[in-house]
Amino acid sequence: MIFTSDVEISRAGVVFKYGNPLPVWIESNGEKVSVKEIFYSWTERKGHYLVYKYTFTDGFDAYEIALNSLSMKWFLIAREEL
Repeated sequence: MIFTSDVEISRAGVVFKYGNPLPVWIESNGEKVSVKEIFYSWTERKGHYLVYKYTFTDGFDAYEIALNSLSMKWFLIAREEL
């Protein structure tokens, strides 16, 4: 597993389903990754705001990302080569 230690994602394509954000694609360090399948999603409370977390695959690798609902910034937590 390659841990990235909370690298900020420069751009993200997101849709909202019933008010919840769902990632469609992310871009970090000039690399665009499409979300093929979300394995698991959950939220964590950090004080007075939520952090939305997702694990997904692009068909080749597995990723864990997080959305800080206060700053509205996405972060790449981990990437695993499958």
